[in-house]
Amino acid sequence: RNGIAVNKRTILDTFEHEIPEIYSVGLTYRFKSKFKTSADIHYENWEATDNGVFTNSYKVGFGVAYDPIWGFGQWYEQIPLRMGFSFRKLPFEVNNSAVNERSFTFGLSIPIKSTQKYLDLSVNYLQRGDLDKHGLQDNTVMFSFGTSGFDLLAKRLRRTGHRDIPKTD
Repeated sequence: RNGIAVNKRTILDTFEHEIPEIYSVGLTYRFKSKFKTSADIHYENWEATDNGVFTNSYKVGFGVAYDPIWGFGQWYEQIPLRMGFSFRKLPFEVNNSAVNERSFTFGLSIPIKSTQKYLDLSVNYLQRGDLDKHGLQDNTVMFSFGTSGFDLLAKRLRRTGHRDIPKTD
């Protein structure tokens, strides 16, 4: 209009983005009935795609957990604990150097009156990049709070049916 180019996109415009082949494997092992350890590897084959921008990336994670039997021991011995570490090579480079991501996670679940109801707390620390190599780095701390086992949508059981009451002698 009047010599000014206007770029309009319609709903019919299509965009294509090819995602890579992804290979993952994980293993969890329980020992001494209260402890678990797990490890997993995640690999993305970006070089097989046509984008030409991203490089192959991977993520390696390792974790341990204390998963006690509910109802035995003191209250503090019944709290499940989790801790994990991961290392990830991101699929892009900055200043011709790979950008890496490291994270550490710690969490616990406080049981509330039964084995099905928990108050979940966790903290996650993540560091991405390197200020000396890339000129950029971010550090993140995230706190999470949640509940498990509280079904607010389920109806309460109605216990109004027939009951056999024993007669006294």
